[in-house]
Amino acid sequence: MGKGARKHEQQERRRAQQLEAAVLTRKEARKMHGIAVVLCVLTLLFLAVTAFFQILAIHSLATAPQTEAVAAKIPLMVLLGSLGFGLIAVGTLAASVPLFARRPKWAILGTTLAVIGAVLFAAFIGMLAECFPYHDDGIRATGLNFNKLFSRHGVVYGFVPPLFAALVLEFRAAKKREVAELMDPTEKPSSTLALDD
Repeated sequence: MGKGARKHEQQERRRAQQLEAAVLTRKEARKMHGIAVVLCVLTLLFLAVTAFFQILAIHSLATAPQTEAVAAKIPLMVLLGSLGFGLIAVGTLAASVPLFARRPKWAILGTTLAVIGAVLFAAFIGMLAECFPYHDDGIRATGLNFNKLFSRHGVVYGFVPPLFAALVLEFRAAKKREVAELMDPTEKPSSTLALDD
């Protein structure tokens, strides 16, 4: 075997190894994207279920008879609760759609909206705790303790872990796709310069 043939064989072997590595990296990226999509779907389902209960709770707060001191704070509480949950819902949806489309940078905007909504919703929960303090005189318990506040409203924050995990996974998948593109010898553009010109 001549020197040129050996060199050509080595190049072909190297090319095959690069192609195999690129294929494996793309597989890892697809797997990460699949997990991110599942997490987004779970987040959206969770949000849809909690939306019904939050809308019901905020509506009942606005329509139920209250003491004069609490009634004065109700409009602000309803506004904070509605705006907070609305931003959480819109932000989660605005983050999930780009993640489905493999555009993690666009998902940052939606995630930011959801975080702003979460802060407003936390203010709403804080106002609820202040307006309806928990009292237990041994005969009858009134007001909202931590367990009631969390089970009725705090459960909304369950959207945070899966959404952030999906965002991180999709960024990692995007990086893997870039690496696979660089590794794949078939992706490299061929030279337009001809040797015989």
